[in-house]
Amino acid sequence: MPIAENIIKNFEESKEIMKGNNVYQIKLDASATIGTYLLDNFISKAIDLKDVEIKYFVDNTLKIEEKILKGILDIAVVE
Repeated sequence: MPIAENIIKNFEESKEIMKGNNVYQIKLDASATIGTYLLDNFISKAIDLKDVEIKYFVDNTLKIEEKILKGILDIAVVE
């Protein structure tokens, strides 16, 4: 249960942070196929979110993995 409780706690903290007047940046990388065919649709829907700025790049899986391990990215999507 500790993992589930931690997830809920993080979710609640995130909701409180999002209530402020801050702009949050999400850094997202995707591999070529996903970035080319799927990411644009996701990004176009996410643009409607106020206070959120999405920076995204299409890169190869190895480079994306390195960025995740270094803590550079928030989200990575690879196939």
